[in-house]
Amino acid sequence: MERVITSTVHCDLEGKITFLSEGAEEIFQYTNEELIGKERVSVFSPGLVVLGHVPTWLKKSVTDGHFETDTVFVRKDGSQFAAHIRLTPIVKDGEHTGYIGLTTPLPDKSVEETMPPISLVTKILSWLYTTRSPFLTAAIVPVLLGAVLVQVDMNVGMLLLTILGVSLAHLAVNTANDYFDWKSGADQANLDYVIPFSGGSRMIQLGVISPQGMLRTSLVLFALGAIVGAYIASAQDIWSEVITLALAGAAIGFFYTSPPIRLAARGLGEIGIMVAFGPLIVAGAALVQLGSGANGLDLWLGIPTTFLWAGIPTGLLTAAIVWVNEFPDIKGDAASNKNTLVVRLGLQKSCWAYFVLMLLTYGSLFLLVNAGHLPTAAYFGLITIPFALYVTRQIFKNYESRSIKDAMAGTIGLHFLTGVLMVVGVSIF
Repeated sequence: MERVITSTVHCDLEGKITFLSEGAEEIFQYTNEELIGKERVSVFSPGLVVLGHVPTWLKKSVTDGHFETDTVFVRKDGSQFAAHIRLTPIVKDGEHTGYIGLTTPLPDKSVEETMPPISLVTKILSWLYTTRSPFLTAAIVPVLLGAVLVQVDMNVGMLLLTILGVSLAHLAVNTANDYFDWKSGADQANLDYVIPFSGGSRMIQLGVISPQGMLRTSLVLFALGAIVGAYIASAQDIWSEVITLALAGAAIGFFYTSPPIRLAARGLGEIGIMVAFGPLIVAGAALVQLGSGANGLDLWLGIPTTFLWAGIPTGLLTAAIVWVNEFPDIKGDAASNKNTLVVRLGLQKSCWAYFVLMLLTYGSLFLLVNAGHLPTAAYFGLITIPFALYVTRQIFKNYESRSIKDAMAGTIGLHFLTGVLMVVGVSIF
C-alpha cells in the first residue's frame, strides 16, 4: 500500500510560517530552518494562484470554519504538483491568530487538472502589482500642479501626454528598482515587508515574473516614456529642456538602486526622490504648457527656476512616502548593505526625521508663497496640517509594529490631498 504523506503548515495572519511538520518538509523539500519565521506560505503556491484565489480561500475558511479544494503547489526546486488543501483558522482565547493548512498530494491527478482558473482580472492585477501602479499619484499630482501654475490657457492634450510620459517613466523606475533590489538581495533579506507599501512588488519572489522579465519591462517602459517625451519636445519646441529634465529624472530613478551608484544605499535616495518628484516634475509640466514662451522667464539650464522652487512641497511629501515605507524594510536593507537614511538613523530618530519632513513641507509652502514662487491660493495645501500631525503621531506610536501600515497609507493620502488642494486652490482663484 502506497504511503500517504500529509503536510501540516501553520502561519500567522500575515502568512508568515510558524510551524512546519516533517511531512511538509518531505513534500515541499524545505527545512524548518529555511522557512519558520522567514517565509510566507505564498512560497508554496504559483504566484497567480496566490493573487487570484488564496485571499478568498482564507476568508471562506474563517466564515465557514474550514475550506477545502484541489489546487497546485510548488516545491523548492520549482516543480509543481497537484494536491488537496484544507484550510482552518487558528483561534486562541476567542481571537483569530492564523491558519492551519493540511496538504495531501494527489499523485493520480495532473497539474493541468487541478490548476485553479486564472481570470483576466487577476492577470491585469498582476501587472498593476508588478509595476506598482497605485503609487502613480506621486507622479500625477506634481504634473497637475505644474500645469495649473502656468498663467496661460491650458493645453489639455499636452497635459495628458505629460501625465502619460511621466507615468511611464515612474513605472519604469519602479520595475528597475524591483530588479536591482532582487539582484542585490535586499528583497530576499526583507522578512518584515508590509504589502502593498514596502518590500517591493514581491512579484519576482512569487514567480509571477522572472528577474529578466522585470528588467525587460523596465527598459520597455523607459523607451515608451522616451517616445512620448520626444513627441512633446518636438511639438513644443523644447528639445534641450526636455532632455535635461528627462535625463536628470531617469538617472535619479534608475540609479536609486542600480549599481554602481545605488543612491539609496549611500543615504541619498530620499533626497533624489524629493528632487525628481518635486522640482523636476513640476517644472517640467509647467515648461510643457509654456513651450518656447518660457524664454522670457528666469531660467536655469533652460528651466524656469520659479517652478523648480514651487515643486519643493510635493517633493518633500513624496520623500515622506518613501521614508515611512522604509521602516519595515530596515533589517533587510541593512543586511544587504542598502544603507538608507532610515537604516543610518535607526527607527526612533527616523520618527523625528519624518516630523522634520512635515515641518519642511508646510514651512516651504508658506515661504514659497511669500517669495512669489507659489500663488496665495496654494495656501489651500495648509488645510492638511491636522492630518499630517495625526499621521506623524501614528508613526511615533507604531514605528516598531506592523500597524504602521496605517501611517504608510496615510502618508500617501497626505501627499495626494495636499497636492490636490493646492491644484484646486490655484485653479479656482
